[in-house]
Amino acid sequence: MLVGDFAPEDYAPTHEERVAVVRANVERIRDAIDREHPQQPVRIIGITKYVPTEWCHAILDAGITELGENRVQTGIAKFEQLRTEGRSFTAHMVGTIQSNKARRIPGVFEWVQSVASARVARRLHSRAEELDITVQVLIEGNMDEEPQKSGLKPDEIMPFANELLAFPRLILRGLMCIPRAPGAEGITPDYERQTRSTFSRTRKLFLRLRDALAGEASAQVDTLSMGMSLDYQWAVAEGANMVRIGRALYLPPGGKLPEEQ
Repeated sequence: MLVGDFAPEDYAPTHEERVAVVRANVERIRDAIDREHPQQPVRIIGITKYVPTEWCHAILDAGITELGENRVQTGIAKFEQLRTEGRSFTAHMVGTIQSNKARRIPGVFEWVQSVASARVARRLHSRAEELDITVQVLIEGNMDEEPQKSGLKPDEIMPFANELLAFPRLILRGLMCIPRAPGAEGITPDYERQTRSTFSRTRKLFLRLRDALAGEASAQVDTLSMGMSLDYQWAVAEGANMVRIGRALYLPPGGKLPEEQ
């Protein structure tokens, strides 16, 4: 199993070692978050895309209480196994959702961060209604309007938010975005400026959304999910109160992400 360019099983073969690795990385991440925005609580979602359940146990034992997965089928198998083994956590779906898999999400995932179509919303709502539950959702914004990427363009988000009000089992909590990936030149000052601009524009749209939907029964707009392992510090500085961290949780002591080297 590779996470970036390294294999965690090579340096953390036991549960105790895995917990120590994750705990050290969480402390480093929290320190960085506090430096950027010490007055704002920021929720860390531990992304499990790259790792088996052994590492999920380590994440939970290191103090992270929310896990996220990019793929529906993988997440269901992984999270149901963890719950069978007695683990308690909040599950987030953070990847692109195919409409034919949407009905499998409620009942396993409490949060869906990647809602971007009425068809998916309708299927999520239908299943949530059958289960007599609510699902917390974020609208995924494609803020840089990249044609290969899922999510709504900025000018589509407000109309879609109003559409979601027709699905009372889906509680609209805010926005999620993923900025452009760095190019071949890696992390440059221009890339940082571009990424911060994306985050800043998303925050402004989030504030508009919050004000527009104040008082709506099925909207509690309070969550801005921006930032991953490579850019979470910039996201927090620009107003994120939720970050999605995967690879940076599994770095060995002194390790760096490939893009940072």
